Amino acid sequence: MAFDQAFLTDKKLLGVFGQKKFSLFELDVVDLSNVTLVTADVELEDWIWDISFLNSENHESSLALLLAHNVAIHWDCITQTTLHRISCETNCIIYCGTLIGTAWEQLAIASGTVYNEVLLWNTHTCVGEKRAVLHRLTGHQGVIFNIDVNLAVARLCSVSDDRSVRVYSIDGALDNLQQSSFILINVFYGHRARVWKACLLTNYVVSIGEDAACLLWTYSGEVVKKFEGHRGKCIWSLAVDDDESLIVTGGGDASIRLWSIDDKSETPVCTDKLCLPSSQAVKIKTMQLQENVTSSPCTVDDTDKLEPPLLRNTTKLPVQSAALSSADFPRSVLLADESNLLVMTNDGSLFCYNCERRVWRLWLSDEDNKLYSVIASHGRLVVVGNISGQLTVLLTRGADCIAINQQPAHGGKVFSITWASKSNFLSAGPHGDLALWHVHTGSHDVTLTATHRFNLPSCSQRWTTAAVLFQELLVCGDRGGTIHVYLQGQSDMQPVQSFSKVHGKAGVTHVSAHAGFIYTAGRDGQYRQWTVNCLSRLELMYSNKVCKSMEWLEKLAFTASDLLVVGFFRENLVVWSTRLCCKLLQVPCGGGHRSWDISMSENSTRFTYIKSGAVWIGKSALHTTSILKPVLKPALHGREINSVCHLFSLRGHKGDDIFIVATASEDTTINLIALHAFQSSPLKMSVLHRLRNHISNVRTLCVTKTICTCGAICLDSVPSDTQVMFSGGGRAQLLAWKIILDRRKECHSSAVTGWSEVCINDCSSGSALSPGENTKPNSGNLENMEEENNVLRMGTSESPTEPCNLDATELMNSHNSNTVHTLSEHHCDRRALASENELKNLTVLDDWADNTNQQADVASLGTSCLYMLLGTTSVGSGSSKQSWKKKVLNVNPETRFMSLVSWRLCSAENVFSVNRICFVGVACSDALVRVFCFREKSKQFVQLGYSHFLNHCLLKIEHTLLHGHHLLVVSSTDGSIAIWDITELLNMAVHTEDNDGCDSDFPIDIGSPCLYLKSVHQSGINALCLQIIENDLIVASGGDDNSLSITFVCGKTTETGLALQGSTSTARIDTAHASQITGIKFLYAQWIVTASVDQRVTIWKYILCNKEIKLHWVASKFTSVADIAEMTVWKNQDDEVFLCLCGEGLQILKIHKLS
Repeated sequence: MAFDQAFLTDKKLLGVFGQKKFSLFELDVVDLSNVTLVTADVELEDWIWDISFLNSENHESSLALLLAHNVAIHWDCITQTTLHRISCETNCIIYCGTLIGTAWEQLAIASGTVYNEVLLWNTHTCVGEKRAVLHRLTGHQGVIFNIDVNLAVARLCSVSDDRSVRVYSIDGALDNLQQSSFILINVFYGHRARVWKACLLTNYVVSIGEDAACLLWTYSGEVVKKFEGHRGKCIWSLAVDDDESLIVTGGGDASIRLWSIDDKSETPVCTDKLCLPSSQAVKIKTMQLQENVTSSPCTVDDTDKLEPPLLRNTTKLPVQSAALSSADFPRSVLLADESNLLVMTNDGSLFCYNCERRVWRLWLSDEDNKLYSVIASHGRLVVVGNISGQLTVLLTRGADCIAINQQPAHGGKVFSITWASKSNFLSAGPHGDLALWHVHTGSHDVTLTATHRFNLPSCSQRWTTAAVLFQELLVCGDRGGTIHVYLQGQSDMQPVQSFSKVHGKAGVTHVSAHAGFIYTAGRDGQYRQWTVNCLSRLELMYSNKVCKSMEWLEKLAFTASDLLVVGFFRENLVVWSTRLCCKLLQVPCGGGHRSWDISMSENSTRFTYIKSGAVWIGKSALHTTSILKPVLKPALHGREINSVCHLFSLRGHKGDDIFIVATASEDTTINLIALHAFQSSPLKMSVLHRLRNHISNVRTLCVTKTICTCGAICLDSVPSDTQVMFSGGGRAQLLAWKIILDRRKECHSSAVTGWSEVCINDCSSGSALSPGENTKPNSGNLENMEEENNVLRMGTSESPTEPCNLDATELMNSHNSNTVHTLSEHHCDRRALASENELKNLTVLDDWADNTNQQADVASLGTSCLYMLLGTTSVGSGSSKQSWKKKVLNVNPETRFMSLVSWRLCSAENVFSVNRICFVGVACSDALVRVFCFREKSKQFVQLGYSHFLNHCLLKIEHTLLHGHHLLVVSSTDGSIAIWDITELLNMAVHTEDNDGCDSDFPIDIGSPCLYLKSVHQSGINALCLQIIENDLIVASGGDDNSLSITFVCGKTTETGLALQGSTSTARIDTAHASQITGIKFLYAQWIVTASVDQRVTIWKYILCNKEIKLHWVASKFTSVADIAEMTVWKNQDDEVFLCLCGEGLQILKIHKLS
């Protein structure tokens, strides 16, 4: 979709087009919110590629349109008729085109064909009845996707499937192409995938492509800037303002971003090469200072009140002074603060360089530090360790060293020094000897005390690389990638916890505490968040990968509004913003295998490194642009959304509804989203967290529901603000998550509801709403309600039914379309089948928030949530030396988990509630039904059972409880439905758990289903839902054959177990939708809602009488989410039903009342 514009006196005329239709709008220039529809949905014969408003004397209000078969149309906007229709002599399909000119008689047309050519022709140059092609621009090796012309600079450019941008110079006027010529001046290659569009500016060329990058080129072919930040694989739209200062891009991730072309606020990265002085001139004075050290301890903060330093008369060594000898060279560098750089040389001299005054000072010169030393600093304290096991502590003030203390620490060389707090550091010696030191500072002295001794477990490189003191714990990471936890004050020197190689084999690089959590990072490209439980033990909450290109993380820095990650990408030092999803700084330092350091503040950074034997230092701003709001609309997912599930419902203090939902996508991520449904303003959305632990696409999500088995409704011991969620997808990967609601003062704590936490006794698990206290048919009509916004009447004058009103406002999706479509013909015919109108209002909630500050988003919604990765498993992954003894089937690595269902038993008679054990049913692409048991306490998955009865890919799975028996209902691609009774399997699992049995008895083949319904549909069943009525099972299904089926299943208990029998009474509508049905849910007792790829949501009502089912259509609503993949349903405290659709976007619908 795109638009062109023509200026009137005080209004702007907009032409919006897409596919075969276009519409005209009037936009008030003074009040931009005032938009008036002039012409609606004019449908032409072919796809529209371009629109241009014309200024003709004969036709003042007309426009030209270019169609997909190289046809141009002259359209009169007043009479809404076609004035002229011309076609090019090359009658072929074109993928793009542009109209050049303002008069129909002098119009020039450039069209890009599927034959890799750009055709140029005029509207007045004829060859018989058609127009002649006057120029053919060749050279592309793929389809032409876009053509742009800039007459001010006399340039034309084209982009193609071959990843190139070709720029031509124009010689002559385009209204007479016979006298014009086109000369190729350059071909640009820089995109990693196909190029979708380019725009010619005065001095630059802007291009966007499938690689989600926006490149800014000079006409000589140099890439001046590369804008990255969109998630996913495509940037689809591009615009530049008239001043050529701002670029606007819209991506496949539903985000809109602003980029600055000439941003004067951008500070270039400048580095200086420093020349170190000789240490001989001041070595004597330094050694004399060491002999006069005194000791009177005080806190570190007292150094702010120190008297002028003793070294204030030390000789200042300018940069131009004598350099180091040829045998000496810088060994390590360190930033004491943003103004002072420390350099340790190979001869054991420690220099301080003041960056502001550009002077050198010698702080320390010691023969014991020669050839080997380690150094670390924190605030005004600097610690140096040497090969003889000694520690030297220096107390500094600015560029001056005012006190020095030296003390033996280990029986051999000091391997590492890491600061654990403001006045405590950790030193590592030989054989895993760890010492925790406390530093006392006085006015002119510094003392050192060893408070604890620990032992580091054996590994190949046995020393610590990062540490932090948190509460009573010492958390440190070693060079082998392991996180160790020590308890202060314990007599045992061994760690109480060790997470072996949690950060891979390359090592842990960062450990810190922030906001009550522990954060670690390593050279595996991930940072992890940990929490401390009530037993003072560390628990992993989640692992997060910054981006694909950064596999080496070094530091985390928390600012007021962002988390900055410092790492290396190839030879570059990179500072990455997790909020903006882009690089704030990139320094070509040569890579991380060198001595380097960086100091960051909110808006600037100072960095230093050693390269080619020289010390380099630089400073740069961290902000990338002066634009106050670079993200106009935040990102959702980079690719299509496969699944959505509802987690929490809350009520704000103003009566607003707040919902927490989770979405899963093909881009391998899971988003936790907060939705704030205001009573008087549009709905706002904020992405709270992005979960990135899947290695392939995420196909399905499910939330654990609690099922009562004691014959009455029981309260589960799980808090109402905690949910256990499972996610599955490609590579047969299954993950367990704990989602914890973080309530704020703005929300009433009593208003928290989570639908998956409702205890149910012999009732439906497939219904997303309350499992229907009223199971009898209700023929009452809905009470009248006030209508809002645009109303679409669902009845006709010929229909005997009452009119059904659908309220529609703007859509919450990723495509910015809020057009309300009329119903198709076959739906109008079906309306006569409905005996009454049950539906009152179906409202589309408004669009989502455009906040860029995630913390501000969360605060504005009044709620947030935390998440923890409980466990993960991949069926068939891992190898065993005696795998032949195990009963696990060989699994194809391409196996996908297509659907999940999870439940938890609530009973005082077993330990499942205490041990937090969940059952998970999985429908797999390899035709197997799998049943897992997940132990939340030990964070382990155990496969309990499987069945290979079905021979086709399984699509959906549901669970319910009928007559005390646990049933799994599974659908497959052959249109069949199978029902298994897994009660005996669960009883075995309960018995094994109660008696601390062994899991070696599992998995068990659960055999054939107790009921097999063959050919319920002609092809795959992608929608399945269950409901229990009068101790019988109702199975609703939607298939790829566009049909809706309601099957009645009778259940009876016998001596041998549960006997199921499929009833001959089956309600079926073959043309329920125009395409495959992908979502179905029960609403209360008699209402069903379905969603389809045809972009329609339909409400149905079924009547059950004497076990005979009758199904009636009630109403339908068009949505703007293409390729709907799934639907979920929930309700608020006012019994208003909310529907959430996902696919190529996300949309929320609300049903006000159902009788």
